[in-house]
Amino acid sequence: MDDDTSAEEVAVRLLLSTASADASLVGRLAELVNRVYAVAEAGLWIEGATRTTASEMRDLIAQGEVAVATIGRDVVGCVRIRELDGVRGEFGMLAVTPHRQGRGIGGALVRFAEQRSRERGHRTIELELLVPRGWVHPSKRLLDRWYRRIGYRVARSGTIEDAYPQLAPLLATPCDFVIYEKPLATMTGGLPVARAFANPDASGRSKPLAAYLDTAAGVLAEHKRTSIEAMGLQPGDAGLDVGCGTGADVRLIAARVGASGRAVGVDVSSDLLAAARERTPAGIAAEFVAADAHALPFTDAEFAAARVERTLQHVTDPAGVIAQMARVVRPGGRVVADEPDWDTLVISSGDQRTTRAILDELRASSRNPAVGRAVAGHLADAGIAVNTVDAAAVLLRDATTARAFLLLDGAVERVGTEVARGWLHDLDEQSARGAFCAALTLFRIVGTIPGRLTHPAAARGVREG
Repeated sequence: MDDDTSAEEVAVRLLLSTASADASLVGRLAELVNRVYAVAEAGLWIEGATRTTASEMRDLIAQGEVAVATIGRDVVGCVRIRELDGVRGEFGMLAVTPHRQGRGIGGALVRFAEQRSRERGHRTIELELLVPRGWVHPSKRLLDRWYRRIGYRVARSGTIEDAYPQLAPLLATPCDFVIYEKPLATMTGGLPVARAFANPDASGRSKPLAAYLDTAAGVLAEHKRTSIEAMGLQPGDAGLDVGCGTGADVRLIAARVGASGRAVGVDVSSDLLAAARERTPAGIAAEFVAADAHALPFTDAEFAAARVERTLQHVTDPAGVIAQMARVVRPGGRVVADEPDWDTLVISSGDQRTTRAILDELRASSRNPAVGRAVAGHLADAGIAVNTVDAAAVLLRDATTARAFLLLDGAVERVGTEVARGWLHDLDEQSARGAFCAALTLFRIVGTIPGRLTHPAAARGVREG
């Protein structure tokens, strides 16, 4: 396919549905797709078969599924983009004017399709490649190499007879469909996820952020469980989760305090709180409050314990948030903070220079990347007695999980070099042979508000081994 050497010349936009009435444009796009695929799929179809028709192209434009690439006023490429379901997008009908190939247009169209899927909250994007059964088509071999190089991997395959039975009679040779996919829950537009979390509603990316929180919840399930245990909550207590997102941890707190207690989540995002309420089954004593963590809307000593996890890295004033938590927790109650230190992130790769560039990008995308090591000081400065300071490595042995949890794809795209994209491909190859590993340190600090302990059991420290 093409490299990205001249992608800066290319503008890509989604056609308005009204463009379906432009017969000239519709005809030119259908002709472009058919001309490109006549070469790319030569020998696969019987003579006279075409990839699309003007009628089909008109319908796709009317449905808002066609994007075009332009250089100046010239339309030089197109791609179809659609939603498969709530978490998967797909692109297809990728075509670039033959004499313009090799100028980054295909890459620009694919990136646009990926971005459209991210904006709709999709976790992955797919494409289908028609390949002959029993022999290798040179164009398909080149496309396979190109798609793999930009982060796509084969997910599954199927026969055209099963997937598109109406097309099978048009084949000149037996063929299969190979479905490639790429994870997308790694960045939100041009804005790094870490920055988007500072103000999710303003970023306009609440759905991808919620999807990222789901990914993190899976990776950190055991860590979250022990973090909530560290709060020392008893039935009937009130527990607070600061920066609660979609409310998964609030529901865990609710299970500990029971129907007679209170589990309260605070988040600056009304969109994420709406998702939290929607995900919380009836009968669970969970409350969700839209508020700034720098000014918690609660009375002094209202809670038996409060926790914050991976939120201080995003806020303007971490020390101020800790001071607010200290204010709303009663004497003898606990404050628990779990925060990463992005300087401790390590990733297995032989290319140390590229690894450093990507790690630097990840660190730069966080407002407070080294907050983990500073939290104990913030607790002490707020007058909280620091009980324990622990560090746990989040160890990742699967590259796909690491890409999603560590937001690697977004960092690679912001670095923007072919070397960086190749670095990402190398991680996948390591993972396939069991050689991949990555680790990030999370610091956990548990402190107590000075005063009499409310429950004797609360005197027992919960320490992560």
